[in-house]
Amino acid sequence: MGKWRHGEEILKVFLMPFSILAIFAHPDDEVTVGPLLARYARLGHRVRVVAVTAGQKGVRPHTSYAAGHELGAARMEEFRRACACLGIEPPIVLRFEDGEVAARGVIDQIIGELNGVVADLQPDVVITFGPEGASGHTDHRIISSAVTELAQTPGCRVRKLYYVAYPAVHDPDAAGDLLRRAMLARPVDTSLLTTTVDCREDLEAADQAIGCHLTQWEPALMDSWSALNRTVLGGFVSLRLALSRVQVRAREDDILEGL
Repeated sequence: MGKWRHGEEILKVFLMPFSILAIFAHPDDEVTVGPLLARYARLGHRVRVVAVTAGQKGVRPHTSYAAGHELGAARMEEFRRACACLGIEPPIVLRFEDGEVAARGVIDQIIGELNGVVADLQPDVVITFGPEGASGHTDHRIISSAVTELAQTPGCRVRKLYYVAYPAVHDPDAAGDLLRRAMLARPVDTSLLTTTVDCREDLEAADQAIGCHLTQWEPALMDSWSALNRTVLGGFVSLRLALSRVQVRAREDDILEGL
């Protein structure tokens, strides 16, 4: 069954590669679904990531960067390297101000710019944060809302919208600790997860991408993320289907199902 499934995926790409777009708030947010992005790029689909801000205010004590343009430039370069490690197309950075995306007028501007990106790229599938923002970060939550508003707009051609969703775990001494160290403070009840994709072949690429974000993560945090992907999640990436214009099963193992 596994060999047939792999052959089916190759045939699907040969007939019609799909376009997948992930939209997040900051450079480094893409690691939340790094193995998934690498998987679909490896299979021949068009995969791209948008960061709404350059992360200009993401100051970390282990670096010498202050908030501002220089930090934003460094993070954008790390972002480019991470996308290259994942094997996906170069990223798009909209350059809104980090931490200042919540104002009504700014949200409207973000939706307007994202609408232009979606019109240009015509993605079949869009991935973003859920309303909890994975870590509870305000910017993450705002981008979730903006992307959801865009995807449900009449005339939008996005066929499926997914939310990043980390399953709730019940082992406070091991898995739960890794989730906390990775700052994923808002897990999702497993009964609400709709999609679980096998990304075990793409963990090495995900590890390499994680290692690019030197201005954000110390080695211990990088190790926690890698361990989370490998030991807690077992190389599988979970998502929640938020909107769909195609018929799908209640439980999927492929974000391209139904397309």
